[in-house]
Amino acid sequence: MNELAFNSDAEEANPALAWLDGVSVAGLSGPELRGLAAVLGRIKNKADSVLCEVAAAVTQNGAGEAAAEVLQDSVRMSGREARRVARVAGQLVSMPNTAERLASGDITMEPCDGSGQRGRAMRRRCRRRRRGPAGPGR
Repeated sequence: MNELAFNSDAEEANPALAWLDGVSVAGLSGPELRGLAAVLGRIKNKADSVLCEVAAAVTQNGAGEAAAEVLQDSVRMSGREARRVARVAGQLVSMPNTAERLASGDITMEPCDGSGQRGRAMRRRCRRRRRGPAGPGR
């Protein structure tokens, strides 16, 4: 398990949640607010990445539970959002580079969802990167 051991019975003892509980925006300047927003965005992206890992593990576990149902019940997500996370989790299994970028916070979960417009745009960008820069005669 990770350095931050998870104990579902003592959720309030989790250092990450304790840090978030201590965050205050009172008195922060514009640049400080932007910096805090950037940190929170990376935390959200990392949390989304871990949720995808959980969904994939639930699916692989084969305990008879659907990943979307687990997310909906445990995270209190809407059914639609839980199905989307479960779908992205399934796609990330075959896209390790994208999974790594999501885990590092370089991208958000939205472009990972290949079923939507953003997913199609991400696939086009990936194809263009594989082809390399456009040069003469291209």
